[in-house]
Amino acid sequence: MKIKVALILLLLVGAVGVRYWDSILDEGLLLMLGNSTIYSSDYSEELFDSIEIGDSVEDVYETLSAPFDKWQFQNENGNTVKVVEYSKSTEDSHYRKRMIFFIKDRVFRKVKAVHID
Repeated sequence: MKIKVALILLLLVGAVGVRYWDSILDEGLLLMLGNSTIYSSDYSEELFDSIEIGDSVEDVYETLSAPFDKWQFQNENGNTVKVVEYSKSTEDSHYRKRMIFFIKDRVFRKVKAVHID
C-alpha cells in the first residue's frame, strides 16, 4: 500500500509541476521508509517559514523558542557559524531536518530538508 501511494505521489509531479518535485519525492520516501521526526516544543512549519535571511538570533528564539541543539564551527572565511536545530530523529533514522545557520548573529541559511539514513 505504501508503495502505491508513493508512486501516485510521484505521478502527480507532472500535474503540479517541477517546483514541488523535491517535497513530493521527500514525502513519498518518508511514507515508504518511515518518519521518526520530532520537533522542539514550540515549533511549527508556519513559524519556521516566517524566519527570513537577515533575522537576528533574538528574533529566531522569540519566534521558535529554544532549539533541540546548538553548535558552531569556523567556515573557510574564518567566520564563526552558529547552527541551531529544531528537529531530530527519535531513532537516528529518516526525518525532516530543520536547521538555521547564523553568521554574526544573523540568519544566512535555513535548511528544510528530509534526511534519509
